[in-house]
Amino acid sequence: MRFPTISLVTAAVLLAGCATPPAKVQALQVSTAEYDDMNCRQLRTVKSTWEQNVAALSEQQQKARTGDTIGVILIGIPTGSLSGGDVETQLAQAKGHLNAVNSVLIRKSC
Repeated sequence: MRFPTISLVTAAVLLAGCATPPAKVQALQVSTAEYDDMNCRQLRTVKSTWEQNVAALSEQQQKARTGDTIGVILIGIPTGSLSGGDVETQLAQAKGHLNAVNSVLIRKSC
């Protein structure tokens, strides 16, 4: 009965190295400077673009996480991250830009 316990512990350790869930990826701090000169219409357009980017990157990050989980269970390797699917940095940056745009929208009362 010792084998299943060791396998579960090993799987838990390996899963800790897997791709971060999209919802837990923290936004990077992004300056609002590039958005300060935009009018409300431009800001809403840019916001829409960043929302689409965040959604697409979140989906890709979730796929990497799922691939990691399956890879660890089947062969003991987080295959989603190793195959370049982990986009945590890009997602954090996109979330930061979205926050910056939202900040300017609020400041300009758009």
